[in-house]
Order: sequence, then C-alpha cells, then structure tokens
Amino acid sequence: MLHGYYKLDDMKLQPKTTDLPPAHEVIVEMVRCQCKSNCTSNRCSCKRKNLPNTDPCLCSTNCDNDEDTLTKNRDSDDDSDG
Repeated sequence: MLHGYYKLDDMKLQPKTTDLPPAHEVIVEMVRCQCKSNCTSNRCSCKRKNLPNTDPCLCSTNCDNDEDTLTKNRDSDDDSDG
C-alpha cells in the first residue's frame, strides 16, 4: 500500500477505503457551531473555518453549510480563478 492506495493488477492505483472516522470524536467536537439559523454568515464557526457542519453541530435542521454547499462554492471559486 502506498499512502492510502494500493495497486491493481493493471498497475493503476486504487484508494483504500475505511470505515474509520476521519478524526477522533473529541477533535470533531472541538469545531462545532451552535447557530440558531441556517449558518450562512461568518458568525458560524464552521463556515468561518470553511468546514461543513457535522453531527456534533447544534445548528438548525435547515443548515446551508453542508458538504454539498461547500463543494459547490469551492467549484465556483475555482471557475472564477480563470
């Protein structure tokens, strides 16, 4: 295995998947918002750090700072860079 990848028979690299969480629960809980709105301003600690909201976040269920929204914003930023 090479840095999280393994070689297939045709010598292509395949990422190794895992069921482990991306970080220890204590670390994930360190960055969590407590917003009472939809997390669209930089008052949201997650949005301010350019992180998606996670399960420990205490924001509302209509949060607009999920992984899909962040991905769309990053993609549009890349497109505007020219």
